[in-house]
Amino acid sequence: MSQNQVQGQVKYYSKAVLAIIYVYFIPFWCLCHFSFKAVSRHSTEAESFSGIGLVPIHSTNKQETRQTTNTNISSTASLSLSSFTLLKMVFYFTSSCGQFLLYMGKDKYENEDLIKYGLDEDVWFHVDDLSSAHVYLRMKPGMTLDDLSEEIKLECASLVKANSIAGCKMNSVYVVYTRWKNLKKTSSMVDGQVGFHRPENVRRMKVEKNNAIVNKLNKTKEEKYPDLFQMQQDRLREIQQQKKAFMKAEEKRKKLEELQKKKEKEEKSYDRIFEKGCMISNSEMDATADNTAAEAYEDDFF
Repeated sequence: MSQNQVQGQVKYYSKAVLAIIYVYFIPFWCLCHFSFKAVSRHSTEAESFSGIGLVPIHSTNKQETRQTTNTNISSTASLSLSSFTLLKMVFYFTSSCGQFLLYMGKDKYENEDLIKYGLDEDVWFHVDDLSSAHVYLRMKPGMTLDDLSEEIKLECASLVKANSIAGCKMNSVYVVYTRWKNLKKTSSMVDGQVGFHRPENVRRMKVEKNNAIVNKLNKTKEEKYPDLFQMQQDRLREIQQQKKAFMKAEEKRKKLEELQKKKEKEEKSYDRIFEKGCMISNSEMDATADNTAAEAYEDDFF
C-alpha cells in the first residue's frame, strides 16, 4: 500500500470519527448539560419564590393533594418544572365608600387568569377600542348592574382609563362594562383578548380624565398573590351550599302550606259533623203514640 493511500485512509477515518462526534456525542452532551442546568434553576426558583408562593398546577383529580411552599425544598429537584405554576400578581383597590373591592392584573398574562377564574359577582371594565388594563369590580351577592351607583362606576372607569397607554393621554374615552360571566374566551384569541356571549348585555359609558379619583384609589392599592383557582372553587362551593339550603327551606315551606290547607279544609268540611257514631236513626228512637218522643229529641238537639 502506498503512502498516499495510507494518508487517504487516515483522512477518511478521521472524518468518520468527527462525524460521529458531531452527530451523536455533542447533542448528547448538550442534552445532559442543559437538563442539569434546568434542574438547578428549578431548585433555585423554588427557594427564591417561597415567600411569594409556588403551588402545583390545579388538577381535576380529587385524589391529588395540593402541595404548598412548606413542602421540603430538597425534594423539588426531582420534580419537573412544569408541575408548578407561579401565583400571579394582582392589584387590589378599595372604593371610596369602602363597600366594594376593585382589582386588576399586572399585565396581559395576569389578565388571562382573571378572565378564567372570575366570580359571578364580578363586573369587567375595559376601555372601548383601545388597549387597557382589565379592571374588575366585585359586587355584593344578589346585586345587578342596575344596583351600581354612578359613583362606583365612575371610579372603575377612571381607573381603567388611567391604566391605558393611549387612553390615559386623552381627555375622555368610552369604557365598556359587563358581568364577568358574559365574557367569552376562545382558543383563537390572543392573551388579554375577550369576546361576549351576549353583546347586547354590554354597557358603555363616557369618562373624563379625573386624577383625583385615581390618586385616591392608588392610596388603597395592595399587591397580592391570590390563588384565584381556589377562591373560585370556594365561592362555587358556597353557592352550591346556599342553593341546597334554599331548596330544603322551600320544601319545608311547601309541606307546611299543604298541612295548613288540609287543616282549613277539614274545619270547613261537614264530614266530621255527620260521623256515624254521632247520628241517631228513627229506628233507635223510642216511638210513642203522641209527639212527646219527637219533642224530646228536638230539645236534646237544640
